Amino acid sequence: MPRTPPRLRPVLAWLALAACHAPDDVVPNDTDAPASPADTDVTAVGPQIPGLELGPEQRCADPSLRDSLGPYFTRHLPMDPHTWVGFQGLGVGVGDLDGDGAMEVVLPGSVRSRMVRWAAAGPEDLSDRLAAFDLSEGNGVVPVDLDGDGDLDLFAARHGRPNVVLRNDGTGHFADDTARSGLAGGATDASMGGTFADIDHDGDLDAFVSNYADLDLSGTDADEWPTPAPNRLYENVGDGVFVDRSDLLPDDARAGLSFTAGFVDLDDDGRWELYVTHDFGNRRVGNTLISVDGFDVAALPDVGLGIRLEAMGLAIGDLNSDGLDEIFVASWGRQALMSKHGGLWFDDTATFGLDTIDEDTSRVGWAPAIADLDNDGKAELFLTYGYIEVRDRWRNELDQADVLWRRDAAGTWGDQAPAWGLDDRRASRGMAVVDLDGNGVLDVLRPNLDDGDAISLGRCSDGAWLDVSFAGAGANPFGVGARVRVTDGDQTWSATARAGGGPVGSGVPATVHLGLGYTDVVDHMEVRWPDGTVSTYDDVPTRRAVCAVQPGR
Repeated sequence: MPRTPPRLRPVLAWLALAACHAPDDVVPNDTDAPASPADTDVTAVGPQIPGLELGPEQRCADPSLRDSLGPYFTRHLPMDPHTWVGFQGLGVGVGDLDGDGAMEVVLPGSVRSRMVRWAAAGPEDLSDRLAAFDLSEGNGVVPVDLDGDGDLDLFAARHGRPNVVLRNDGTGHFADDTARSGLAGGATDASMGGTFADIDHDGDLDAFVSNYADLDLSGTDADEWPTPAPNRLYENVGDGVFVDRSDLLPDDARAGLSFTAGFVDLDDDGRWELYVTHDFGNRRVGNTLISVDGFDVAALPDVGLGIRLEAMGLAIGDLNSDGLDEIFVASWGRQALMSKHGGLWFDDTATFGLDTIDEDTSRVGWAPAIADLDNDGKAELFLTYGYIEVRDRWRNELDQADVLWRRDAAGTWGDQAPAWGLDDRRASRGMAVVDLDGNGVLDVLRPNLDDGDAISLGRCSDGAWLDVSFAGAGANPFGVGARVRVTDGDQTWSATARAGGGPVGSGVPATVHLGLGYTDVVDHMEVRWPDGTVSTYDDVPTRRAVCAVQPGR
């Protein structure tokens, strides 16, 4: 029997929680405390659509609170004094690991990793579930179903030590599956994170792991730096067992200082490319685009994406609602927003008005996200900045505010982070953007170097939205790689379900959240599954979670 579709389960459990509690038991949304779907009015599910499971409609009970109290409020998890050493502890992983309807947040660290269950009553520490495993010197973590059994395992990337794979037993408890999995990497790899997709179309998820190196940033010339640990490409040969295929990678895809990489489909033909970003690309190796589909691995001609900058994080998404993805590369100093024009990619950072940040105060960009944070149908671009301790030529300021680029009514981009309460000045690296509390608005989680990790919860809005999860066939039950396209009149929204491969060291559920403006029903929704088959749905009601079920599941 197939399991309950992975992402609809948590939302329905949240709704049940909200419906069962009396009003005075609900945590209000105007305090510095966890939000819950209780700030939305929940109605019946309504008519069903074949192949698309609909959750109940959720309407915001009081959208005016976003104006009177601010769109976001932030609380901080207790600080772990051992979290930050160098790059260790830079990432965050989020997912429903035990199937109980609430999200777990996993935070890697230098000495230990933490797990926090996010519930309406407040965060609950579940770190004891990880205590039996050596996760020291952890950089990043990605929740991902490696063995195709319908629950989320954990891939933990570590610095100078073998990576760790924790296999989920379905209840959110884990066993060390590192040796069997084949994903440990080299004993001295400096792994930052991983990205996963079915690149050989055999039904299970393959992997790419980004590696870095130990660098002396005191001013030492680049030609004196150590050779980076090579990036690694893996084939899943079944049941979560991986074989190292890194020998197939071109030199430039292996040899750089890589914080992150992403599987992409740049020409929308259902075939995967891999975009690998490199730090200090202007001194060593620039960003690299390669063909990987079917493990037919080869360097591709430069189409404009071989930019050379100090690349940190990566965001892939449709920023201007034209149905095509943009690629944003976070960097030290200059940021790069790449758009496709014809068959080539160009730096449109200035065209979008994203070149206005004062580099003297916000200089080191780390984790970007392209997402609609208010459900008005227009995506924003959010970017975390953070101080890093260096000397001489790469000196930077302690106080660097995060930035939220947003369009006004005239279409002009500007920084709205201060007005939205998102201009955190603490030093952060990774990030997760996910609807943590199930109220239909995306929340922002930022691990912090110099204070408790920041959880910024979004108050509900009157904008329409769909939170699309996937019940995939075969060994990819979460539908990683599925592409969603929604049309309503002359408007188009699109996104891809991903596992890792975005903000450095981080991973979120393989769902697609689309802000849709103010329409109650969209004309058409299309899902292109990872195997190339397509499901279509007409007249889809909004303001709810939906789960697309792949034919044959």
